[in-house]
Amino acid sequence: MVDLDHLPLPEPSLPTPRRKQRPRTKYERFDRDNSKFQKDRLNELQLLKKTHEKNKIKFGNYLDPRLIFKIKTNQYVYESNFRQDLERAGIQVLNSSTANPGYWIAFSNDSEFKEFKMKLQKHHDDDRYKYFLAIDEIVPIPVDEKIGRSLNIDQLPEMGFEFLDVEVWRMEDSELDQFLSGFENWLKENNCLILDNLITINFCILRVRISKRVLNEILALNEIALVDRPPTLEVESLLMQPIEKEQIIGPPNENCSSIAILDSGILKHPILEDAIKDYIKFDDDEEIGDHSGHGTSVASICLYGDVEKCIRDSRFEQKIWLYSLKIIFKQNKNRGNEYNKLLENRLKELVEKTIQKDPNCKIFNVSIAIPHHILKNDVVKNFNLAVLLDELAKKYNIIFVISIGNNTQLPDSNYPDHLLALEENRLLNPASSALSLTVGGIVSRLTRIDSIDVPSPITRVGPGFKGMIKPELVEYSGGGFGNESDVIIANAESVGVIEGRPFKLGKGTSFSAPRISHYLALLRNQYPFYSSNMLKCLLLSSSRIPIQRPGFLSEISEDDTETNLMKLLNVYGYGKPDISKALYSDNYRVLLIKESKLQINSYHIYEINLPQDVFDEYETLLSITLTYDPPIRKNRINYLGVAMEFHLYHNLDMDDLNSSLSADIDKEYPDDEIQKIDIKKNEIMLKPGINIRKKGVHQKGIRIIKPHEISSNKPLLLSVVSRDLGWIENVSYEQDYSIIVAIEQVNNLKLYNAIKLRNRVRVRS
Repeated sequence: MVDLDHLPLPEPSLPTPRRKQRPRTKYERFDRDNSKFQKDRLNELQLLKKTHEKNKIKFGNYLDPRLIFKIKTNQYVYESNFRQDLERAGIQVLNSSTANPGYWIAFSNDSEFKEFKMKLQKHHDDDRYKYFLAIDEIVPIPVDEKIGRSLNIDQLPEMGFEFLDVEVWRMEDSELDQFLSGFENWLKENNCLILDNLITINFCILRVRISKRVLNEILALNEIALVDRPPTLEVESLLMQPIEKEQIIGPPNENCSSIAILDSGILKHPILEDAIKDYIKFDDDEEIGDHSGHGTSVASICLYGDVEKCIRDSRFEQKIWLYSLKIIFKQNKNRGNEYNKLLENRLKELVEKTIQKDPNCKIFNVSIAIPHHILKNDVVKNFNLAVLLDELAKKYNIIFVISIGNNTQLPDSNYPDHLLALEENRLLNPASSALSLTVGGIVSRLTRIDSIDVPSPITRVGPGFKGMIKPELVEYSGGGFGNESDVIIANAESVGVIEGRPFKLGKGTSFSAPRISHYLALLRNQYPFYSSNMLKCLLLSSSRIPIQRPGFLSEISEDDTETNLMKLLNVYGYGKPDISKALYSDNYRVLLIKESKLQINSYHIYEINLPQDVFDEYETLLSITLTYDPPIRKNRINYLGVAMEFHLYHNLDMDDLNSSLSADIDKEYPDDEIQKIDIKKNEIMLKPGINIRKKGVHQKGIRIIKPHEISSNKPLLLSVVSRDLGWIENVSYEQDYSIIVAIEQVNNLKLYNAIKLRNRVRVRS
């Protein structure tokens, strides 16, 4: 097979972008007793005032407690409108409800609620201020909602001090600074300490040393959002297998790309030491060892991808540099210095130190998970660690590759049904990070004829936060079918031991993620100037869900209903990638690729010229892949600041599509589909459908086209649309994105040259 360069997608049409007016909420009227409604709300406000006065008496010598409470809504509201309406009534929103309707967290600087009460009276008397129609109740935040899952399971002892993570509502900077200063002084007076803190645009977390008595007192503070035990990171067990040491070709070329490994450290194993570029430390006196061996094993897959193949070929060729970022430490009763630091702070500083040392290090492998942080249906806000990864990915244009985590359910005879049977098997924090690639596990299972790739019985599943497709990719993880299905990894226990075993067998999704990191590093070696969006786009474009699947998964086709298809996606994502297809096109498979920017509430239209008879003779596998990296906000209804989507059309004039999109770009969001009914008949329907794809930032749709199924008399038209989701204030914000069109005909040797001739890049005058 000939390796050919990917082709550039011709320049898009560039319509004039327009900033649409954000829609006004039309508050729905309910049949209710207005007098009773007014009386109930006044009673609730009086209760809030009394609770607030108690806090002022208790904490007033140290800080000025905020009057923070919950507002329950009973109908869908547009976030910007509802926030503005409440602000005019003297109430500020801290946290919008991601469930709409749902509970909003708000505060008032006026404990008398004078403005709010005045408008409530006018609503009762004159039917003014319609936003009161959306309010059901105004209540304190219950204490039990502030206690995290780990702390609820493992409560503090009556005596002594423990380390806890305390999350504070993300107020304005000046208000937050004022609260933290007073709160720290109050804690000191009670023999407790703030040991560390991390404040980002999305959250504020403190690491505190605290007693049970003081914990019970601070839970009364309205500013406290959540208290939990510090996260413990999950590391999988490893199986032993002796293998002879083989030839090593290294170190890597100086221009090779790098992978930073956030893990338990990396030992100088014979197959790794020449490729270790540096150890990035949080503290200068930090040890560089690997107490568990986990990081060393992960590093071997990051460096080589398929360690078993290297052993069989007697060739360990190093093409990637490694950075060790130690974030997992040995558990001990004394809880050393690492317990003084927040996990989030340690991760942030390690990542930023790495980027400062090597700005070209763009790939960060995260084969860790927090066991009790399961993304169940009742999780309404993304986890702070996942949010932090999204912030860092956006700020530094880097890629985090995250293992989805291992489930602890024994499948017995219920495989593979057990994967989707329980919420307990859903993905773990931080695999819910929207901008990161999440990786699930598969194993190669022997049959009477050959081997097939099936889901690992120990992998976790999606969906991701707010229904995003997670995992996006799957790779070999081992687990569940005996030693023959496990993966070969470096054995850290052999380092420094005479006649030690250099390799062992391992199982866990910790070992599927580094394969994806390895592929991304190879792509970056080949395309050093491509953006992170494009590197992810290339790899996603190459992926495919295995055709042979076990159990009920075999009954779901790629053009099935969205309900059934989502079950398939929750296990496989977009499938297993093929690095050779990501690196190059060939005579039978052509990639048309493009990196671009798009102002929000605008669109691009790409014209794809194909040979006139391209769909007449051969079956065609057609796919579109889109990746983008919007800003994110944890405390907004819409976690993503921008939504993008794509549609593909045949036998349609450019002017007709342009007119349709121009009209539809002004539709009210977030649920209106951006296209008119009269062009539906021209759309090539891709799977998964638009309603599934557009929930996330990594989107792919495919279609198998039978001969003569569609017309190719006119160029295919691809629309890419960007929409504002209600909170980006920069009117000139442009969203970076990458788009790839992949066309494959396994029996058409002339496909590449035919498409290349018809899609010469147009130079814009």
